[in-house]
Amino acid sequence: MPRKPSIGGIVLVLVVLGVIWGYFFYVWLHNQAGRSDTNRSPVVISLVEIAPRTTITGDMVARVPFPRDNIAPDAITNLTNVVGKVAVDRIKVKAQVRVSDVVRQGQTPTFSFSIPPGKRAITISVDEVRGVGSGIKPDDHVDILATYHDTNMRQDTTRMLLQDVPVLWVNQGETDSSSSAGAKSSITLAVSPENGELLTAADRAGVLRVMLRPVLDKVVAAGSGVRATDIQGNAPVAPTPPKTSGGGTTIIRGTESFTAP
Repeated sequence: MPRKPSIGGIVLVLVVLGVIWGYFFYVWLHNQAGRSDTNRSPVVISLVEIAPRTTITGDMVARVPFPRDNIAPDAITNLTNVVGKVAVDRIKVKAQVRVSDVVRQGQTPTFSFSIPPGKRAITISVDEVRGVGSGIKPDDHVDILATYHDTNMRQDTTRMLLQDVPVLWVNQGETDSSSSAGAKSSITLAVSPENGELLTAADRAGVLRVMLRPVLDKVVAAGSGVRATDIQGNAPVAPTPPKTSGGGTTIIRGTESFTAP
C-alpha cells in the first residue's frame, strides 16, 4: 500500500513553490520598475502654492520623475534654476515649474509676464452692475455682451461678442484671485489682437456687459442676438455661427454685427 505524504513533506513543497513564485515576482517587479524609469524624466514641481512675486526656497519645490509625455516643453529640470528665483505669477501645488514662471532676483516681474503667448492685454471699464456685482476676480473666465444701435434696423441690438475670455487682473492691477475684492472699476482681459480690435470697436459703438462663466465651463453658445422689437414678441434674430479666433471665442465680427457711429 502506497504511503500517504507526511505533513512535513507537504509543507516543504509549499515552501519551495513559494520561494520560486517569490523569485519570479521579484524579477517581474524589477523589470516593471526599469520600464517605468525609462519613460520618465526628472522635472521640478511645486510642493506648495507659490504666490506671485515670492522668492522660491528649497522647501517649496522638489525634483521628481515625471511621465515624458506629460512634461511641458519649457519645464525646468534642475533645482538650481528655480531656488532663489522669484515667481512671476501664482504657481499651483504639484504644478511643473516652467521657465516663464520665474525670474532672477532684481529682475522685477511685470504684468507682461502673465499674458499668454499670442495674446494681448486689454482693459474695459465695469461697475457693480456691468461687472457681475464686483464678483469677477483674476483667473476667472467671462463672456462679453455688446449692446449697440443697429443703423440698418434702426433699433438697439444686443449680441454675444466674445466667450470664454480669461481675466488677467482687475481694478488697479490686482492679480490675487484669493482676494475678497472683485472687479469694481475695470477688468483686464487676454485676447487675440483681432479680438482686441473687435472689443475696442464694440466699446466705442455701444455698451459692454460682462457675464461670469462657471468654473471649467467651456461650452460655446451660438447666441442669436436680441433687438428691441424682440422683447415685444416678434421673431428673434437668426443665430450667428460661432467663430474661434483665439483669446476667447468670437461670436460676431466687425460691420457684420454693428455699425460704429
